[in-house]
Order: sequence, then structure tokens, then C-alpha cells
Amino acid sequence: MGWMTDHINGLPVIGQPGGSIGFQAQTYIVPEQQLGVIVFANVLDAIDAAWPNKTHLITTTHIASGIINILDEQPIGGSGLSISQKYWVVNGLLFILSVWLLYTTFRTAKRCLGPWSPDNSNHTKISIKVMSRIILNFAGLFLVLMLSMTQVVPVWHIATIYQPDLILWLKIMTVLMALKGSVEMTRLVRTIGIDTNYK
Repeated sequence: MGWMTDHINGLPVIGQPGGSIGFQAQTYIVPEQQLGVIVFANVLDAIDAAWPNKTHLITTTHIASGIINILDEQPIGGSGLSISQKYWVVNGLLFILSVWLLYTTFRTAKRCLGPWSPDNSNHTKISIKVMSRIILNFAGLFLVLMLSMTQVVPVWHIATIYQPDLILWLKIMTVLMALKGSVEMTRLVRTIGIDTNYK
């Protein structure tokens, strides 16, 4: 039936977590005490897990094991970061990455589209450098399109269902990176034009 054996503070238990989009559950049976605990919750997404090492331990698992500990007169024990703390960490990282990408895109646009000052350095080297940045900037957009339109990585479509806000952010960032790549392409064209004029 798919039941798993485990121990909670040394007490042998049988149980199984489960869930669907926006819902999760945990069942524990304690044979020694003829005790059963079932917890249901209306929350489940990619962040709601005890990552990075045990992604199957979710909110209901911590609640159910805490109830068993209380009934067994044992300390509840730590459950790691709460769901709100995890969201603060993830949202903080996303905010920092977003600000950094917006800043670098604005700086690149200002440098590439503003008044052009000829550089007497080796333009071939500059062009190769810019070309590599263009490829990297467009790679993200190509990857997202490939993942969205194919089944090469099925977990992408699962993540789209379970964590749509994160996937939307990722798509917006890849479009922004492609925009940055377009600006870099403009710089490359202008550099080639200057090279031609110097010759």
C-alpha cells in the first residue's frame, strides 16, 4: 500500500505523506500505542518542503510528528524553517537577483545606446567578448521556450503547476536577459561599424 516505516523520537511509526496542488496530508500510525494521527492542510508548493535534503517532509509531516511527540510526552523538536521563513528567504533572493539584473540591463543599455566614444583597443577582442555575452543572455530564453514547448524535462511542467509565481518570475527574467542581449548586439554592430570606418 506504499506505507513507510519511520521513528519519531525512537517511537516506531508507519505513515505516508501525500498531496495535490494546494493540498497536503500526513498519516501516522503508532502500533505500540494504538494511535493514529492524520493531518490535512490546504497548502502545498515547491517551497513547502524541508529542503534541500528531505523534500518529502512537508508541513503536515511536522505537525503530525509534533502531535505524536506531545501525546508521547516528548519534546516536539525543531521543524527547521517555517513556510513563512522559507518564503522570506526565497523572496529575498529573488528580489536581489531581480534588482541586480535590472541594474546590469540599465547599465548595459546606457553604455551601448548612449553617445559612442571610440575605443582604440583591439575591437576584435571586444566583439568576441560581447558575442559570448549575447549567447549567454539568449540561452536562458531558448531554454525556457524549449522546456515550455517540449516534455524534455517533465518536472518543468510540474513546477509550472505547483509554483506558477516562481516560473512566471523566471520567464520575465529570461525575457529581460534577452533584452540585454539585444542591447549587447547593438553594441557589437556599432563596434563592427567603427572597425570598418577605421580601416
